Amino acid sequence: MPDRSGTPFELWRRLLPLLFIILAVFLLFYTDLSPILSLRDPDFARQQKSLKQWTDEEEALAALPLDQYIARITQGSLIKVQGPEWENFFYQCFNSFNSGHPTKEWEHRLSPMDQEYAYHIHLFFHPSEAPLTTIPPSLKPGATYYLQLGENPARFIEVYYKQPELGPLGAAAPDIPGAFAYPLRRIGWFFLAAAALLYIALPWPRHQDHLVEYKRPRMILADILGFVLFSMFFVVPQAVVGSTQAALTEYILFTLVFWLMAAPGLLLVNWAIRLAKYRIFIGADQIRIFTLSGWQDFIFTQIDYVQPAHIRPPRWLIILSLLGGAPSPGTAGQGMLLSVSDSPGLYIHSQNGDSAYIWFSDQMGNVAMRNIDELRQVLLSAQIPLRPEVLDLRAVFPPER
Repeated sequence: MPDRSGTPFELWRRLLPLLFIILAVFLLFYTDLSPILSLRDPDFARQQKSLKQWTDEEEALAALPLDQYIARITQGSLIKVQGPEWENFFYQCFNSFNSGHPTKEWEHRLSPMDQEYAYHIHLFFHPSEAPLTTIPPSLKPGATYYLQLGENPARFIEVYYKQPELGPLGAAAPDIPGAFAYPLRRIGWFFLAAAALLYIALPWPRHQDHLVEYKRPRMILADILGFVLFSMFFVVPQAVVGSTQAALTEYILFTLVFWLMAAPGLLLVNWAIRLAKYRIFIGADQIRIFTLSGWQDFIFTQIDYVQPAHIRPPRWLIILSLLGGAPSPGTAGQGMLLSVSDSPGLYIHSQNGDSAYIWFSDQMGNVAMRNIDELRQVLLSAQIPLRPEVLDLRAVFPPER
C-alpha cells in the first residue's frame, strides 16, 4: 500500500500560527526607550502673564518687555534654524498647535493624554527625523531647548529632549504616543493576521474513499480551543505589565506563572496535530494507520485479535476538577462531566507484536470519525478474532499504540 497520508501541511498549519502568535505578542508589547523630542508652542506671552509673582525673580520677569522676557527664558538654550525645510516644518507644527489637532499624517505624534485633552498639545519626533537631524547632537536628555525661526517676527518652538520611562507595572507612560512607545505594534498585528491566514490558506487534505479520518469540524474546534487557551494566558503578563522587556526581566516570576497556565494550551495544540495526522486507509487485505510519528501496516491474516477499549480521564484530574469547582457550580459541573466521560474505541494487536488504538468516539460517545462503519465491516468480514473483554484505560489524551 503506497504512502498516501495526504497531510503534508497539517503539522505546519498548527505550528506556524503558534509561532506567529508568540512572536506577535512579543512585538505588540515591545517598548522603545530611546530618547525622543517633545515639541510644543511655548506661547511666551501667555506664559509671562501666568506668572504667579510669588518671588522677586518672577516679579522681575513679569515686568520685562516680551522680547526681553523671551531672551531671558531662552538664554543658553536657543537654537536658530533657517531654510525652506524648517519654514515648512514650523508651518505644520503651528497648524497643529493652533488647531489642537494635527493632520492625519501626524496623528501618531500625539500622546494618549493629548488625544483626550486637546489643549496645548505636544508633538513627538525621533531625533533622526528631518529636519531635526540638523540640530546640534549635544542635546542632553531631560533638558529643554528652543528653536527660533526668523528675526522680525521670530517664531519659537519649545523642544524637550525626553528619555522615555516605563510607568506603573512597566507600561509605557501615558504621555508618550503609542507609535513611539510600541514601534513594532503594526508588525505584531501583521503576524497575528498571518497566523489566521496561514491556518486557513494552507491546502486542506482531500476526503478520499476508503479513508477513515477525524471529522474536520472537530479538528477545527480542537485547534481553536488550543490556540485560545494558550494565547489567553501567554499574553496576560505582557498585557498587564505593558512591556515585553519588563515582563521578561523584573516581572519574570509573574510571567512564568501565567506561562505555566498556558502550557495546557500547548498540549491541546499537540493533540490537535495528532488528530489531524491520524488517518486509516482501508485496503483489500490490510489497513495502514498513519500517525504523527509514521505509519503501521496491519495485514488482516497477521492480526492476532481485536479488542474493544474504553478510555476515561485519570482520577487525579477528576478530583482536581471537582475540588477546583467547589466554589463554582459551573466548574463543579465540568468535574462531574469528566467523571462520567468515556471514549470507546478498538485495540488491534498483531502477531508480530505491533499494536494500535482506534478512538472513533468522543467522551460523550458521539462518532468522531468518517467512514468508521466501513472499517468495522472490513474487520468483521476478514474474520479477525475478537476478544470480548473491554480494555479499560485512564489517560488525559488517548494513546495511539
